[in-house]
Amino acid sequence: MRPCGAKGVSAALAALDPALQDALPYLFGLLGIVDGADPLAQMDPQIKKQRTLDAIKRIVVRESLKQPLVVIFEDLHWIDEQTQALLDLLADSIANARRIATRQLSSRVPPRMDQQEPLRPARAQSVGPGKRRRAARGPT
Repeated sequence: MRPCGAKGVSAALAALDPALQDALPYLFGLLGIVDGADPLAQMDPQIKKQRTLDAIKRIVVRESLKQPLVVIFEDLHWIDEQTQALLDLLADSIANARRIATRQLSSRVPPRMDQQEPLRPARAQSVGPGKRRRAARGPT
Protein backbone atom coordinates (compact mmCIF):
# COMPACT_ATOMS: atom_id res chain seq x y z
CA MET A 1 0.00 0.00 0.00
CA ARG A 2 1.36 3.42 -0.97
CA PRO A 3 1.63 6.14 1.66
CA CYS A 4 -0.99 8.86 1.36
CA GLY A 5 -0.75 12.59 1.84
CA ALA A 6 2.29 14.80 1.31
CA LYS A 7 4.81 11.95 1.64
CA GLY A 8 2.98 9.72 -0.82
CA VAL A 9 2.53 12.45 -3.43
CA SER A 10 6.15 13.57 -3.02
CA ALA A 11 7.44 10.01 -3.38
CA ALA A 12 5.29 9.30 -6.45
CA LEU A 13 6.40 12.51 -8.14
CA ALA A 14 10.07 11.89 -7.31
CA ALA A 15 9.80 8.39 -8.76
CA LEU A 16 8.29 9.78 -11.96
CA ASP A 17 10.85 12.56 -12.41
CA PRO A 18 12.78 14.46 -9.73
CA ALA A 19 12.66 17.55 -11.97
CA LEU A 20 8.91 17.77 -11.22
CA GLN A 21 9.42 18.54 -7.53
CA ASP A 22 8.65 22.22 -8.14
CA ALA A 23 5.08 21.12 -8.98
CA LEU A 24 4.48 19.82 -5.43
CA PRO A 25 3.01 23.01 -3.90
CA TYR A 26 0.49 23.23 -6.75
CA LEU A 27 -0.48 19.57 -6.38
CA PHE A 28 -0.79 19.92 -2.63
CA GLY A 29 -3.08 22.93 -3.12
CA LEU A 30 -5.18 21.08 -5.69
CA LEU A 31 -5.47 17.99 -3.50
CA GLY A 32 -6.06 19.94 -0.28
CA ILE A 33 -2.88 18.61 1.34
CA VAL A 34 -1.52 20.82 4.11
CA ASP A 35 2.20 20.39 4.70
CA GLY A 36 3.41 23.33 6.75
CA ALA A 37 3.05 26.93 5.64
CA ASP A 38 1.46 27.39 2.21
CA PRO A 39 4.12 28.86 -0.09
CA LEU A 40 1.38 29.89 -2.54
CA ALA A 41 -0.83 31.73 -0.05
CA GLN A 42 0.15 35.19 -1.28
CA MET A 43 0.27 34.29 -4.98
CA ASP A 44 -2.10 35.97 -7.42
CA PRO A 45 -5.01 33.54 -8.02
CA GLN A 46 -4.69 33.66 -11.82
CA ILE A 47 -0.96 32.89 -11.68
CA LYS A 48 -1.62 30.07 -9.21
CA LYS A 49 -4.32 28.64 -11.49
CA GLN A 50 -2.06 28.75 -14.56
CA ARG A 51 0.88 27.17 -12.73
CA THR A 52 -1.38 24.45 -11.32
CA LEU A 53 -2.61 23.64 -14.83
CA ASP A 54 0.98 23.64 -16.07
CA ALA A 55 2.01 21.28 -13.26
CA ILE A 56 -0.74 18.82 -14.22
CA LYS A 57 0.26 19.05 -17.87
CA ARG A 58 3.92 18.40 -17.09
CA ILE A 59 3.04 15.35 -15.00
CA VAL A 60 0.71 13.90 -17.66
CA VAL A 61 3.22 14.48 -20.46
CA ARG A 62 6.08 13.01 -18.40
CA GLU A 63 4.05 9.93 -17.48
CA SER A 64 3.10 9.44 -21.14
CA LEU A 65 6.80 9.32 -22.03
CA LYS A 66 7.34 6.58 -19.46
CA GLN A 67 4.45 4.34 -20.54
CA PRO A 68 1.28 4.44 -22.64
CA LEU A 69 -1.25 6.63 -20.91
CA VAL A 70 -5.01 6.92 -21.18
CA VAL A 71 -6.66 9.97 -19.62
CA ILE A 72 -10.42 9.83 -19.36
CA PHE A 73 -12.63 12.84 -18.71
CA GLU A 74 -16.19 11.86 -17.91
CA ASP A 75 -19.37 13.88 -18.24
CA LEU A 76 -17.92 16.53 -20.56
CA HIS A 77 -21.43 17.81 -21.17
CA TRP A 78 -21.08 19.37 -17.68
CA ILE A 79 -17.54 20.68 -18.17
CA ASP A 80 -16.53 23.71 -16.13
CA GLU A 81 -14.16 26.51 -17.14
CA GLN A 82 -11.16 25.11 -15.26
CA THR A 83 -11.51 21.62 -16.71
CA GLN A 84 -11.89 23.11 -20.21
CA ALA A 85 -8.69 25.10 -19.63
CA LEU A 86 -6.88 21.88 -18.66
CA LEU A 87 -8.19 20.04 -21.72
CA ASP A 88 -7.10 22.92 -23.97
CA LEU A 89 -3.63 22.94 -22.42
CA LEU A 90 -3.27 19.18 -22.75
CA ALA A 91 -4.48 19.24 -26.36
CA ASP A 92 -1.94 21.91 -27.24
CA SER A 93 0.93 20.13 -25.50
CA ILE A 94 0.45 16.60 -26.81
CA ALA A 95 0.15 17.34 -30.52
CA ASN A 96 3.13 15.14 -31.37
CA ALA A 97 2.65 12.48 -28.70
CA ARG A 98 1.15 9.06 -29.37
CA ARG A 99 -2.09 8.88 -27.46
CA ILE A 100 -5.69 7.83 -27.35
CA ALA A 101 -8.43 10.23 -26.37
CA THR A 102 -11.72 9.01 -24.98
CA ARG A 103 -14.85 10.75 -23.94
CA GLN A 104 -18.08 9.78 -22.29
CA LEU A 105 -21.23 11.46 -23.48
CA SER A 106 -24.57 11.47 -21.81
CA SER A 107 -27.16 9.16 -23.30
CA ARG A 108 -29.17 12.34 -23.91
CA VAL A 109 -26.60 13.75 -26.32
CA PRO A 110 -27.63 13.45 -29.99
CA PRO A 111 -26.81 12.08 -32.53
CA ARG A 112 -27.24 8.43 -31.75
CA MET A 113 -23.77 7.09 -31.10
CA ASP A 114 -24.60 3.70 -32.60
CA GLN A 115 -25.24 5.30 -36.00
CA GLN A 116 -22.01 7.27 -36.27
CA GLU A 117 -19.23 6.11 -38.54
CA PRO A 118 -16.48 4.10 -36.83
CA LEU A 119 -13.51 5.94 -35.38
CA ARG A 120 -10.37 6.04 -37.46
CA PRO A 121 -6.80 6.80 -36.41
CA ALA A 122 -6.40 10.48 -35.65
CA ARG A 123 -3.50 12.82 -36.05
CA ALA A 124 -2.96 16.25 -34.54
CA GLN A 125 -3.41 19.15 -36.90
CA SER A 126 -2.53 22.77 -36.24
CA VAL A 127 -5.31 25.19 -37.07
CA GLY A 128 -3.15 28.31 -36.99
CA PRO A 129 -0.72 30.19 -34.78
CA GLY A 130 -1.84 30.35 -31.17
CA LYS A 131 -4.98 28.31 -31.84
CA ARG A 132 -5.95 24.99 -30.39
CA ARG A 133 -4.90 21.85 -32.23
CA ARG A 134 -7.69 19.52 -33.09
CA ALA A 135 -7.77 15.86 -34.00
CA ALA A 136 -8.36 15.29 -37.68
CA ARG A 137 -9.53 12.00 -39.12
CA GLY A 138 -6.68 10.10 -40.65
CA PRO A 139 -6.82 8.12 -43.84
CA THR A 140 -9.02 5.06 -43.84
